[in-house]
Amino acid sequence: MVVKIPLGKRISKIRFRGDYEWEKLYKGIRSWTEENGYEFFEGGFKHKEKTLGAELEIKFSAVYDINDYAEQWIHVFIKIWNYHEKEVIIKGKKKKIAHGRMFIDFGGELLLDYQERWESTIILRKLRDFYHRYIIKHEIEDVWADRLYYEVLKLQSFVKKTLGMESESDVYEDMW
Repeated sequence: MVVKIPLGKRISKIRFRGDYEWEKLYKGIRSWTEENGYEFFEGGFKHKEKTLGAELEIKFSAVYDINDYAEQWIHVFIKIWNYHEKEVIIKGKKKKIAHGRMFIDFGGELLLDYQERWESTIILRKLRDFYHRYIIKHEIEDVWADRLYYEVLKLQSFVKKTLGMESESDVYEDMW
């Protein structure tokens, strides 16, 4: 069985209300993950029409192989209420932008022995547990989990910049 180590319940959340470019946000998250060596997966998409505007739910995941024993996953959940598009004129050009309320939830987890090589016998499972507890404990907790934590915060910072919520500087740019 794959050993999953979550980074707490959720790492960070964003609440946003206003105008945004949905296509720019979606493509930005996808390109950010691919530029940082992750493989991008779209987990699900729901769309419901309501009287005040559409309601959307989108799930993304991205995986990065640390080595042949461990991989790290970033999960993003986006919920949008009162979604509707409107046309605006920006620099003399008509452009469609979205408007609504948005909640974005970021999370992550480490998967160890994801190829299940240490799963076939009880002796191998006990050795795997010993390996985790005593041999690579520092690697798991202080290197891989720390790196994943800061990767998720960098993605969150990128999303905030895309939505126009913060300045161009990044607190975590020198981390990992």
